[in-house]
This record gives sequence, structure tokens and C-alpha cells, in this order.
Amino acid sequence: VLFRSRLVKGFGGVKLLLEALWYSLPSIANVGGLMLMLMFLYSVMGVQLFYNIDTGSIIDGKYTNFFDFWNAFQLTFRFVTMTDWNEVMHDCMKTAPMCGAEYPSLGDCGLPGAPIYFISFVVLASLILMNLVVAIILDNFNTTTHIEKSQVQMRDIQRFIDVWSTLDPDASMTIPTSKFPVLLSQLRQPLGISRIGARLETLRMCGAFDIIDHGGKIHFFETLIPMARLALGLRGLDHRAIREQEQTWRAMMPDLARLPLLRVGSRGVLATVDLYFAAVFIQSAFRRRMARRVVYSM
Repeated sequence: VLFRSRLVKGFGGVKLLLEALWYSLPSIANVGGLMLMLMFLYSVMGVQLFYNIDTGSIIDGKYTNFFDFWNAFQLTFRFVTMTDWNEVMHDCMKTAPMCGAEYPSLGDCGLPGAPIYFISFVVLASLILMNLVVAIILDNFNTTTHIEKSQVQMRDIQRFIDVWSTLDPDASMTIPTSKFPVLLSQLRQPLGISRIGARLETLRMCGAFDIIDHGGKIHFFETLIPMARLALGLRGLDHRAIREQEQTWRAMMPDLARLPLLRVGSRGVLATVDLYFAAVFIQSAFRRRMARRVVYSM
């Protein structure tokens, strides 16, 4: 029994690692694209600078050389792993009289400035970009670990994304505010609710979320983060600090910055989802009363 429990816990840790790696893939792909561009650039430069060197402690006349682009590209890949880069650099630094016509067995001469080429590539590719990949994975692992220990799990966030996608088929990052109760009912707890209650209950619930309304639309991030904040029990946050955080989001996201901000009252309070539904319910009640008057007057 003890062995089985440890095995289950071990699989849980492996699952956490795989989730962290999965969520890191988009960022790793961006870094990988930058790495390929860097390797392409340095491969072309290597062919132009060191194409004539065919003999050395590492360089040979077969594969380990700068004769053509593909051989140079394979060499740069080896340099990313820090394999033999300094020996190849020394081969490319040979100058007269230890090379050329006087010593043909030692191959053609290189360039005294070769260390600039090799050291710059190792610093950029191996020390910066590769460590950036490690930092991305560690950051996502830390985030995944915190989420797994909290009430809001990764599967809850993924369900939020899936439900939002059904309500926002054009991927505009916004949905009509009128669909917010539908979003809540389809999410279920902890982010959503089990069922839609009365109008007063809906107003109280929307007031607890404090989601900004942009002229009848709500944004993805301005909806998810307040809902997760409430599910995690973070109720004592300063209202001003929350609004400052929302301003930071708008500065970082152009699509969010383009949405209108409506203010109500003499104090210029930002319009929120609860105020939207309060106005909708008042209008509905008024229309229903006027309709009754028209029916009774007939």
C-alpha cells in the first residue's frame, strides 16, 4: 500500500512537470525561432570568414568545417551545446607563420579576430537563450504548482477558455455583457455557479466580481482574473489597487485599450457588470409596467 501511494504521488509530480512543459511550449517556440535565426546568421558569417580552413585539431575536411552552409549550421548547433567551441576557435585563429604556404600541413590561415565571432555566439546562444528556455520552464512550473495547490485548478482555467470560445467564436476577446450569466452557469464552481438564481442574486453575484463593462461588452482578462480572485477568497483587496492593475492591463493590451470606458454618476465611477444588469432589470420592469397600463386602458 505504501508503495502504491508513493507511486501515485510520483505520477502526480510527473503530471505537474508535463503540464508545466506543455504551457511553456508557446514561449519556447518563440525562443527557438530566435535561436534558429541566430544560427542561420552565424552560419552564413562562418562560411564567409572561415571557408578556407580545412585542417586543425577539430576542423577536418569532411564534416567539421565551414566549407558550406550545412556544415557550418551543424557546427553552430554543436556550439550551442558548448561542445569543442574553443578548440574550433583556436583552429580559426591560426596566423602566419604557423599556417599557409610555409606550413601547408597545418592548413590555411584564419583570422586573429575569430574570438569575436565565437564568443559572441556562445554568449548569445548558450548563455542567454538556452538559460531563457530554462527560466521559462521554471516560471511555468512555479505557476502550475501554485495553481495546483489552490482552489482554482488548471482544468478550471481551461474550461473557462473553452466556454468563452463558444460565446466568442470570432476570438475578439470580448463577449456581450448580457451573456455573462450564461458564462457563469456553464463554468460551474469554483469559477462559476451551479445555477442562475433570481435577479437580486444575479446582481449581488455580479457586484462581487466587480467586472468592468465596456458599453455592453466584457473582456476576457477583465473577466477571468476577478472571477479567479473571488474563487481564491481574495476579498480584502484595495479597490484603488485593483483599478490601477486594470490600467496596467490596458496599457499592455491594445485590444483592451481600444474598448470604451463608461463612467456613471457625479463621481465618475466606472460602469461595471452589476450596474449594467441593474439598468437592464429596471428597464425591463418599466417596460412591463407600461405594457400593463396599455393593456388595462384598452
